[in-house]
Amino acid sequence: MDIGKNIRIKDIAKLAGVSVGTVDRVLHNRGRVSDDALKKVTAVMNQIDYKPNLIARTLGSNKNYRIIALIPDPTLDPYWAQSNLGIIQAQTEWAQYGVIVDTFAFDLYNKDSFHRLAREVVEQEPDGIVLAPIFYHESVPAFELFQMKGIPYVIFNTNIHEAQPLAFIGQNLNQSGRVGAQLMMLGQRDPGTFAVLHIDEDVQDSVHLLEKEKGFREYFEEKSKTKFEIIDFNPILTRILSRIK
Repeated sequence: MDIGKNIRIKDIAKLAGVSVGTVDRVLHNRGRVSDDALKKVTAVMNQIDYKPNLIARTLGSNKNYRIIALIPDPTLDPYWAQSNLGIIQAQTEWAQYGVIVDTFAFDLYNKDSFHRLAREVVEQEPDGIVLAPIFYHESVPAFELFQMKGIPYVIFNTNIHEAQPLAFIGQNLNQSGRVGAQLMMLGQRDPGTFAVLHIDEDVQDSVHLLEKEKGFREYFEEKSKTKFEIIDFNPILTRILSRIK
């Protein structure tokens, strides 16, 4: 039987030789099902690599799912304000399916704020977490805490290798830096100097910035036949050094 991509419960029932009600009870883990029927339905699902539709399952189970988005305070930066608009849209679109999306906003310039809210999010025991891990050293312990508590999570904007998320949503940071270098190199045939500015950023705790800069530098090293010097300029570091002096 060719059932294509849109596999329905009645298709599974027909393949397994059981009733639609039996398949429904197996999928939603409710009611009694004989061992023989369970084996038949499971075998068919494995054979066709069946993936339950999340929306259909949610509607059928009458269960609410709560997802918490842990993001930088959208009032502090227009970039994160745009991300927050997407979350607001998701809140509206998924509310009808019993999916609740709450937002916890941490201070973009305060690592302790992220650390505190990450622990508070875990205490809320959500069904899932979406977060932007812009602080590397504070994010790694948060990932370990999520995993210890068995809370699935998705990360976006910044990909951290130590993380084990369900998914990462964002750009290829290294490639982003390479594209920037390629654009800078257009028309630059004479030797010169390029400055990489990290404005109000703790670059050593910002994996996304380091990865972009790495790609930027790599492109010049690989592609440029002209000698260019690339220097870092970090106002935060400059202010700290001036105070020490």
